[in-house]
Amino acid sequence: MKLTEKCYCVTGLAHSDCFSVNAGFVVGEKETIVIDSGFTTESAKTIYGYCQAVKTQNISYIINLEGHYDHIFGNGFFIDKGAKIVAHPSVCLEKQDIDEFVHSSNKEIKVGSRRENKEAFIYFRGVTPFTPDIGVERDMDLNIEGVTLKIYVAPGHTETNLIVHSEEEDVAYVADTVYSGYLPTLRFGNEKLWRLWLKSLDLLEQLNPGIVVPGHGEVLYKESLEKEIERHRKILERYIE
Repeated sequence: MKLTEKCYCVTGLAHSDCFSVNAGFVVGEKETIVIDSGFTTESAKTIYGYCQAVKTQNISYIINLEGHYDHIFGNGFFIDKGAKIVAHPSVCLEKQDIDEFVHSSNKEIKVGSRRENKEAFIYFRGVTPFTPDIGVERDMDLNIEGVTLKIYVAPGHTETNLIVHSEEEDVAYVADTVYSGYLPTLRFGNEKLWRLWLKSLDLLEQLNPGIVVPGHGEVLYKESLEKEIERHRKILERYIE
């Protein structure tokens, strides 16, 4: 989906349980930056296909907005193409983590014949270990020719969450700092993180982007973003109480 001249999003990528995940990319003069890589290698290939359809050029960076697997499992596909990973320093994958997750996912397949066929191993084929090339522990800029992205540390949903903002294009990519329609997932946090999440919502409100790509659900614009921020605040405040 084209958002602006340089900013794009890919919504509705593979997930599970009537859920989906979003990713995005920003196109510079000679290279492209991808934001999150999806839950599967096939999703990463889909993102790549859209990137190349817009402009055939190198993918220089993948920015992971958080460490949950639905945002990072596609990284290996882009790493093989020479992309560098930009993420919170603790966002990484080890082979043992991948193996345990795939085995666990296969056990959860409800249809017996598909479980016996080990179809989780097909679904997650190509997922590979990685560590970030650039660790983001404080706010920073990421520059390529024709594009400057502001990267903000935005803990809350997890300790690793980031927000990426293109001031020029008035677009922000926020992953699970904001959900669109879906209930925000709080089970990975605690009171300390939920209070930080409220501050991250304040930050997003201060940035005041015209377009926001959430981690899940439809793209948000001014009025709908305001409503979602308020909805998230009420949920978080209720949990803190």
